[in-house]
Amino acid sequence: VTVRVSLGGQQIQEDVVLAYQLVDRDGKQVAGGKSTVSIMEKPLCFETEGVQDWEITNPYMYTLELTLSDKNENLLDEHSVRFGFRTCEFRRDGFYLNGKKIKLIGLNRHQSYPYAGYAMPKRLQERDAEILKEELQVNAVRTSHYPQSQHFINRCDELGLLVFTEIPGWQHIGDE
Repeated sequence: VTVRVSLGGQQIQEDVVLAYQLVDRDGKQVAGGKSTVSIMEKPLCFETEGVQDWEITNPYMYTLELTLSDKNENLLDEHSVRFGFRTCEFRRDGFYLNGKKIKLIGLNRHQSYPYAGYAMPKRLQERDAEILKEELQVNAVRTSHYPQSQHFINRCDELGLLVFTEIPGWQHIGDE
């Protein structure tokens, strides 16, 4: 796996240390290392043998934890990202997830609620994903043409819901 790390678009004046660890859902480190960086973008390559694929029925998630330190090991920044390993492919005969053909059953989602608009808290955004997966039995959701709540997107990942995120806007795409 190659992860491309961008250091906020700032030019680094001296070498810094980028440390990373890939942690599974049980908190066990499955990969890790350190790299000296002196450029704004750095590819990290590490082996992912034995990792579990993210599946609709078993949405296995990992966390990549990154820290940036100076030469004296003073912490400059840290960031973590949750994700699942998966491959998605459309072929002439359908959709394939991790090489297996999947029938997509889904709905479109708008997140504008009556009387509240977009101002819904985390628990209700997450509940919306749970209703789609558990009560309506869908395995895919298309989000509408505006940025969706990250709480909704994260919960979809945790539940095993595929998400097709629309571009923000549809009225002004392309030329005449």
